Amino acid sequence: MRTILYLVEESGRKAQLVQIDEDVLINSRWLPTGHYQVEIKRKLLGGVRFHDGIKPAYDEGQLLHDLEQKGFFSARPFTVRRPYDPSCDACTATLYVSFCRVYGLDPVGLFRQTYPPAPGARFIDPPFPLLERLARWEGISMPSFWGRTHFHHLLRRAQATATTRHTPHPDTHWQASAMTPPSELSRRGKLPY
Repeated sequence: MRTILYLVEESGRKAQLVQIDEDVLINSRWLPTGHYQVEIKRKLLGGVRFHDGIKPAYDEGQLLHDLEQKGFFSARPFTVRRPYDPSCDACTATLYVSFCRVYGLDPVGLFRQTYPPAPGARFIDPPFPLLERLARWEGISMPSFWGRTHFHHLLRRAQATATTRHTPHPDTHWQASAMTPPSELSRRGKLPY
C-alpha cells in the first residue's frame, strides 16, 4: 500500500505526503537548492518514531533506514501538557484549531494575519483538515474544556514550535509551525485571558 495523501506539483514548488503502509508516513518538500526537506514517522505502540532532515534525494529506502538509525521516539497520545518536540507539529496545529473553534476564532484568518505573504508572493492556506487527520493517526487527546491552564500550555507549545523550528514562509504547505501563536491572539485582544 503506497498512497499519496497530499501532492503539490507547480512550477518551482513540489511537496507530497505519502503513506507507505498503515504505519509509515513521509512528508517531503523540494527545496530550490535541489535537496528535499523530509519528515518520516512510524506509528508504534504508545507513540511514533520520528526523523527529519534535508536530504540530497528522495529515497524511501534510505529514509526508512535513517528513521530506524537516527530517529527518536515520541510518546502518544499527544496532550496539550506534553513537552514539545519536532514530531508534534500536526498535533499542535490540531490543538490550535480546536482552541480557535471553542472561542469562535478563525484559525486560517489568524494565520493569514500573523504570516502575511511577502510582496508579490501567493498566499497558501494551511490544510488544517489534513493536519487534524494526521494528529488523529498519530494519537491525540483533546481537552474536554479549554480553560486558562490549557491555554497557557498551548501558548508554550506554540512558542516552542516557533523558536525550535525555523520561522516558516507561508508556502511551507502544511507545517503547523506556521500557526498563529496564542500570545499574538492575546495581544490583539481576541482571547478572554
